[in-house]
This record gives sequence, C-alpha cells and structure tokens, in this order.
Amino acid sequence: MAQLPRLAASPIPALVSTAVHLPKSEQDFVHLCSKGRLREALRGFLPEIWSDPNLFSHLLNGCCVPQQSLRQGQQIHGLIFAAGAASHRFTANHLLHMYSKLGQNGDIHAARKLFDEMPERNVATWNAMITGLAHFELDEEGLEFFRRMREAGLRPDEFGLGSAFRCCAGLKDIGSGHQIHAYVVRNGFEHDMCVGSSLAHMYMRCGCLDDGERVLKGLPIINVVSCNTIIAGRAQNGDTEGAVHHFSLMKAVGLSPDHVTFVGLISACSDLASLGQGQQVHAEVIKAGVDSVIPVRSSLISMYSKCGCLDDSSKIFSESDEGSDLVVWSSMIAAYGFHGHGEEAIQLFDKMVREGNDPSEVTFLSLLYACSHSGLKDKGKEYFELMMHKYGLKPTLKHYTCMVDLLGRSGCLDEAETLIRSMPVPADAVIWKTMLSACKTHKNAQMAERVAESVLRLDPQDSASYVLLSNIRATTARWIDVSEVRRAMREKRVRKEPGLSWVEYKGQVYQFSTGDTSNPRQKEIDQLLEQLLGRMRELGYLPDTSTVFHDMEEEEKETSLAHHNEKLAIAFAILSLPVGVPIRIMKNLRVCDDCHEAIKYISNIAEREIVVRDVTRFHHFRDGECSCKGGSYPTFFYSNLTECGFGERNRVQMSISDSTKFDHSELVDLKADDHDGWLALIFGNCKAVSGVSSDG
Repeated sequence: MAQLPRLAASPIPALVSTAVHLPKSEQDFVHLCSKGRLREALRGFLPEIWSDPNLFSHLLNGCCVPQQSLRQGQQIHGLIFAAGAASHRFTANHLLHMYSKLGQNGDIHAARKLFDEMPERNVATWNAMITGLAHFELDEEGLEFFRRMREAGLRPDEFGLGSAFRCCAGLKDIGSGHQIHAYVVRNGFEHDMCVGSSLAHMYMRCGCLDDGERVLKGLPIINVVSCNTIIAGRAQNGDTEGAVHHFSLMKAVGLSPDHVTFVGLISACSDLASLGQGQQVHAEVIKAGVDSVIPVRSSLISMYSKCGCLDDSSKIFSESDEGSDLVVWSSMIAAYGFHGHGEEAIQLFDKMVREGNDPSEVTFLSLLYACSHSGLKDKGKEYFELMMHKYGLKPTLKHYTCMVDLLGRSGCLDEAETLIRSMPVPADAVIWKTMLSACKTHKNAQMAERVAESVLRLDPQDSASYVLLSNIRATTARWIDVSEVRRAMREKRVRKEPGLSWVEYKGQVYQFSTGDTSNPRQKEIDQLLEQLLGRMRELGYLPDTSTVFHDMEEEEKETSLAHHNEKLAIAFAILSLPVGVPIRIMKNLRVCDDCHEAIKYISNIAEREIVVRDVTRFHHFRDGECSCKGGSYPTFFYSNLTECGFGERNRVQMSISDSTKFDHSELVDLKADDHDGWLALIFGNCKAVSGVSSDG
C-alpha cells in the first residue's frame, strides 16, 4: 500500500465537523463537489462516502483538480487510506489522476509510488500515469510506460495514444512518433479527433509541418482544436505569418477562436518580437472576452516583455483580477529578469510569498534567471538554497544551468565547474556551453579548452561552440589553432549561424545582415553611419577591433565593425521612425562588445531610447548608458521562462536513451531514420510493408 502523504495538523476533524445539516441525496453531493465545496460535501455525506469508495472520485475531480489544490488532494488521500479504500482500483485510478493532473502543482513522485504499489492496473491506470508524466515533461519515462503498457498486453486507447504523442513531441523523437503512428493506422484510430490532433502536434513539434497538416486534413471535420494545432505548430516553427494566416482562415469559415488559439498567436508574436501584430492580437483577445484567462494573460505579459515593453507587461499584471495565480506571478518575475531588473523581480517574489502563494520550480527558475542577469550572485545562491531547504523543491537541470550562468557571470569559474561535476543530474551540452561562455568572458583559455571538449562530445554539430572556441583562441592570436577549429567545422559540415537583426516599421519587418546592401535606403544608411561614426569618434569612441576574430589589417576590421547588422538596423530605424519614438531592435545572436559600446554613443547623439533584444536579454540604451551595466556576455541558457512548465517546452532538443526507444523491428521492417519509408507506410498501403502485424 502506498505510503500516506504527510498531512496538515488534524485535517480530518476540521473537515468533517457536523455543525451543518445538509440533504442526503447523491445528486446534492455531486453538485457540492462540482462547486469545489469540500467541507460541506464531507460534513453532509461522510457516512455515504465511507460506505461507497466510488464517491471519492467526485471529491478528487471536483474539489482538487479544478482548484489545483495538492493539499486538499492529500487530505482526501488520507481519508481514502482511513476508509480502507486505497486498494480499490477505481478510487486509486482517480487518486493517481489527481496527483498527475495537477501539473506543476502536483506530485509525480507520489503518483509513481501509488502506481507501483497498486495490486492491479487497467488501461485507465496506465493512461493516468502516462498523462501525468507528459504533464511533468518526463517524456522519456512516459514513453517507457507506454512500452510497458503494451508489454503487459493492454491495448492503448485514444487517451494513452494522445499522451504518448505528446511525449514524442516533447523529445522531438520523430522515430518513436512514426512507430506509434503506424499502430494508430493499423488499429483504426487515424480518424479519431483526439489522436489526430495529438499526432499532428507531434509532427509539427518535430518540424514536419506538411505532415502535421496532412494528418489534420484527413480528420472527419476541421474544428477549433485542429486549427489551434496548426496555429501553434506554425508559431513554434517560427512561421508567424503562417500562424496569422491560418487564424484569418479560421475566422473566415465561421470558427470562433478560443483562449488556446490566442496563446498560440501571442507566442508567434513573442518569438518574432512583432509589437504591431501583438497589439492587434491583444485587441482580438479583448474582443473575444478571454483577456482574463490565465494562460492568455500570462502570454500577453511575456509578449510585451519580449517586444521591449516592460511597462505594458507590468500594467497587465497589476490590472489582473487573478494576479495571485502562480503562473501570472512567475510570468512577471521572468519579464523583470529578462530586462535585467533583478531587484524588482525579488520584490515581486517576496510580495507573492507574503500573500500566501508557495513558489513552484518554475517561479524559482524565473527568479534565479533574474538574479543572474542582474549580477545578484549572493541573492541567487540564497534563493537556490531556499528552494531546496524551505520549500523542498528538487532542482532540475535548468536550475543548475541557471546557477552556472550566475556563477560564471560573477567570475566564479572554479565554483561553477565544481557545481556541474557534482550535481545529481547528468550534464547536457547547454550547461557546458554556458560554462564555455563564462570562460570566454573571463579569458580563461585553459579551462575553455577543457570545457569545449565536454560540449562537443555531447553536441558535435553545435556551431556556436566551435565559434566560441575559435574566438577564445583568436584573442591570444593563436591563428593556427583557429584554422584547426574552422577546418573541423568544414569537415563535419557545421555551418555558423549568420547574425541577423530586424526592426518593425509600419507593420513590416525589415531584416539586416552584416555587409548586406539590399535595402532600398542603403545609400542613406551608409551616409548616416559615416556621420554617426565621425561624431562618436569626437566623443571618444574607439572601435573595439579585438571583437573581430579574423587575421586581417586593423583598417579592414574597423570597416567590418562599422557595418554590423545591428548598426544597419539602428540607422534604418533612425531614418524611418518619427523623432522621439523608441527604437526596438531584435537579434538572433548576442550583441557584440563593439556594437554594445557604439549603441551607447548613438543613443546619446540621436537622443533616442534604443532597446536591443539579443539571444540572452534586453538592453535598454538611454543617454549613453545601458541597463545591463556592462554585464552582457554570451549565454546558451535561454528558454521561454515565462511559459516553461505551462505548455511551452525548452528550446533545447533532447534525445532519449537507447533503452527507452521503441524496438522498431517489433512492428515494421524499416529503419528508424527512414522518413520516406515511414510516411509511405502510414499514408500509403500498409500491407505492402513486411513485418506489420494486425495489432500494430
């Protein structure tokens, strides 16, 4: 029998006081549960509950899951234990569902233990466990449970299949996704709306947009759910225009968007940092009456923050009737952190705790990120300890990566490396790349060589790590070693990601790359940059040629620096935008040190606020100063902190171990990476492929 969770002091007497007399019909009991009125339900119906364990399901589903209350769920678990119903399969299934359904507020460890100790399990038991693991983004384990379910002789239904596809999507494991898709086709689930939507989502998360849309077009009807899948898929793959286009088509055919639709659209605007489109979507949100829905409000806070409008994020947060919701608190803390406002993030966190909200792992992730980007090393370490010892939360790899970022920015390289090598979870490429960035910033070439080996062993195709290692060697004029790195990149066909900057003007996004001369106003841009450079030199600016990691003459380096993509974008914005309007520039990479210094001068000369969002944070340039106080350096630890744990996955592609992968030979005689073969099997004539049994 599962170990009884620790309960609050004497919860049962307080809940079952008989001071109030209530009707005794089961209908009244169900009604009270549906309204979340736990005390009244227990006061009036305790004898009935004690004699019929099935009634516990109403308490769990009505009073715990909708309210996201783990504490009440644990109290009801105590009653189930006291009633001797813990081994009752129907009741245990609902208890398992409760622990896993609460998402980040739940207790997957309690769910796992309860599952392991259940005397018998059915399909609903396995479904609840797989769904819970998917909710907690424990996708490898979710697929392992799906495999075990089949080995136990149980046939997955539409709910189990949907959760399995969600796990594949989280891992971007197209091989296992193909395998389960084959099972779907062989067992007649291909026209099921729930399965079809989950399957399409999996393909889109894996970057196979056309395959995902083909699945949706094969479903009996096109509804809001299928449209939402397309919009979210387009948004997740950077196709903002496609997401907006499908939104327009959705409305044209008479389908009414729901809050999920708008979350996908807002996410698309966030990724592109398209303030104009984001504001239009916000207007649609208000028109549809879903602006008070928590995921929508959280997404709006994130969107305005990512577009450089922190004041608008703060306004939405302060006007929220649901401001006490943990998701909204975490979103605003993350927004402050991304803009380098660490003190404000800490103040908001303290206020949240004072108002009785217990922080989650996601809240602490946002807070640690804020401390890291504000140089608050001691505060960050303090909150990391608080998370573990006061709130009993177990740090994930993301938390450790954030701590390495915090220590690395502060120059504590030895302490950061020790943390990586001593943490209880295996290190991934991201945490080592974060460490490598710190080595470059603090010019520790010896440690960088050691760290780079760890990075490239885990991710041999990562271009950014090769570039960092090359740049570190270039700082000491080791040009032969630099050539070796570049030769290795050529041999392994690793391509450096080109730096891009973009700016929005009159609803259109203008993109710039270094040395690009295709803009219609290029002549004016060059003239303005020349004028600005002359004025900057008069004020004391000197080009930082040490940021050019190529063996060339100084004059060539200065010419190259003068036409970096962020400078081109800023010059275009000065020429195009009205006087006094803030300039907002977005970048796909980190802003270089020379451009960072140059933009300080430009903000002073042009008398403009210039907001630059690079891959790590926002930089607010005003009157010759930057909000980062010179604390900018490349980091690889960036995920959508605002929505992390609430539907948005970490951007880092993960892979599952060989022991977790399905044995593809069990089902079909195809290699896992034979994409065309799998599609031929799934969408074509299945009988033409050997090895496919009637049960999938």
